[in-house]
Amino acid sequence: MPYKDIEKKRESARKSYHNRKTPEKLERDRLAMAEKRKDPEKNKILQSRCRISKWKKEIRYWGTWQELDELFMNALCCPLCDCVMNQANNSFQKSLDHDHHSLYFRDIICKNCNNYRGKVDRNRMMVHLELYRRFNLF
Repeated sequence: MPYKDIEKKRESARKSYHNRKTPEKLERDRLAMAEKRKDPEKNKILQSRCRISKWKKEIRYWGTWQELDELFMNALCCPLCDCVMNQANNSFQKSLDHDHHSLYFRDIICKNCNNYRGKVDRNRMMVHLELYRRFNLF
């Protein structure tokens, strides 16, 4: 008896979902997003919001997120390897470097240096775990 109720609920949910997603509504939404992308100022704001929401999930920062976004936009060269960071060249894109153990923000560096630092962090953590397992040091 309860099984039939579950099936009815699923069927009604499926119908209501498809009723909301009509082709006309999907086309209207697509045109609205295309219109937002045409305006460079709105596009800049949308990209900034997307970056900040991603950062809020991944890292901890002691200042405001708008300050961090300004710092990100104004960073020109990597402090570790002194390369010029730009969005066109994939290996020299800007990225936020953060400690994967504590999740705190460290610096804005290029993608190559960020990948290298991530490997160093992983190796350091593996050494700590191995020392703990072998000698109960920590």
